[in-house]
Amino acid sequence: MSKIQPAIHKEWQRGFKLAVQEESSKKFIGGRSTTVGASDIGGCLRKSYLGKIHNDFEHAPLDTLIKMERGSISEEIVAKGLSSAGIETFDQVRLTHPDNEDYIYHIDFLLKGEDSLHILEMKTTNLEVSEPYESWVLQVIFQMSLLKLNYPGFTITASVLAIDLNSGWSEEFPIEYSDVLHDLVMERSHTLYSAIQNKEEPEPSIQNYCGICSHKMSCSALINRAIEAKDLPDDIIILIKEIKALKAQDKIKKSKEKELKEILIGIGISKIVSDDIITSITTNKGRVSFDSKAYKKDHPDEYTMYLKQGQPTTVLKVA
Repeated sequence: MSKIQPAIHKEWQRGFKLAVQEESSKKFIGGRSTTVGASDIGGCLRKSYLGKIHNDFEHAPLDTLIKMERGSISEEIVAKGLSSAGIETFDQVRLTHPDNEDYIYHIDFLLKGEDSLHILEMKTTNLEVSEPYESWVLQVIFQMSLLKLNYPGFTITASVLAIDLNSGWSEEFPIEYSDVLHDLVMERSHTLYSAIQNKEEPEPSIQNYCGICSHKMSCSALINRAIEAKDLPDDIIILIKEIKALKAQDKIKKSKEKELKEILIGIGISKIVSDDIITSITTNKGRVSFDSKAYKKDHPDEYTMYLKQGQPTTVLKVA
């Protein structure tokens, strides 16, 4: 059986990639290369443009497609919950701009009232977030703007439902429509549309996904220099602030742990069971270590012979 497994894995890879691409092509009738979608204008316009020109999706590696599939899985989870709760939705709604069919948008879930429409956009994350990313907001504002044109007289509301499939965390974030954001997303969509028509690469912008962008090596925005916070998207600034807050919480956590340990040792308790929390104190054997300083002093020549240069490491500091 072991000789067959590699062949099965290879065929699965080929089949999975083909299935995902076929599903996506059904959503984007007319092709991605000539259209401007809601997800295109939320982040870096250069990445969106080059992705269309070079057909990034068709050439995406398997690991990228698997990560993208998390969105479909989260949509199935939400659809199951909405259906069980008796909430009727229209799923994967595709609409275009009344005056330009190259401006398209797909709504994950559309809830319809008598004279109201609510957009529910799905997003997957790798961690809990305290507020929606800027790219999410711009994407939904674009959807709201075009939905208003298609349904004049209707009250349009929207929210983003974010899910971390690893931890099970989820949260809904209301998105408030504003004329300022409307003007911004329409300007961005026009910029991208003009770039596609004229085959002129738009200016890049720093995003939280720059590190995995297929076009980062030729990007003028990715240079090793200090960047002002005002030039970065809000989601990166939010992440930095969250890391700094967690560092402060970690100091408090360690202090509280020390306090609790001293109390339990003092009263002779080694284990506490409470609901779904188990607290225990254990004593580990001392770690055996090599006294390199003493060896270097006593055997300097041998010590130098066995020195080995390690690989460079990258360290993140948030102060």
